Formats: sequence, C-alpha cells, structure tokens
Amino acid sequence: MAVVHFPRQFMPYTDQHKTHATEGLSVSDVLNNLTTRFPDLIGPVFTEDLYPLPFVGLFVDGMPVTSEHDRRCPLDSRAQLILISAVAGG
Repeated sequence: MAVVHFPRQFMPYTDQHKTHATEGLSVSDVLNNLTTRFPDLIGPVFTEDLYPLPFVGLFVDGMPVTSEHDRRCPLDSRAQLILISAVAGG
C-alpha cells in the first residue's frame, strides 16, 4: 500500500493523522482514495478534480509530481507520497 504523509498544517483535514496508507495503482488512484477517506482535503489542499493547490507540493519517493504523466504512471506498492505546504517569509 502507498503511504501518504501530511504536514502538520494539513492534519486538521485528516482527523489529525500524520500518515495514511491506501491502495492505488497510480497517484491519481491514491488521491481519489485519499480524498474519499478525507473529503475535507478538497478545497484547502486539492481542487475538486484532485490537483494540489498552487501552494501545495506533491512528491512520490522524493520526486515531484508535476504533470499529468506523473499522475498516471504506475506506483510501486511501497510508494511514499508526501504533501508539503509552501513556506513564505521575507
């Protein structure tokens, strides 16, 4: 199962879970399953069509997910997906 890791800022939308293991053959599948389990992620983290908002980074095993091709590529069953929130400062 793929494991999704959440930053502290997103934990209010995940019932305070830091991680969540879910099935999925691709990133798109995992995101669909993830938002079914945690629908509050839609809006503050993902768009309705399950794309990360501009301030959210999505990585699979350390590599950024930046294209539709990345979202549809097969995932290893032990994949680690990491969501990060952009940090602003000056």
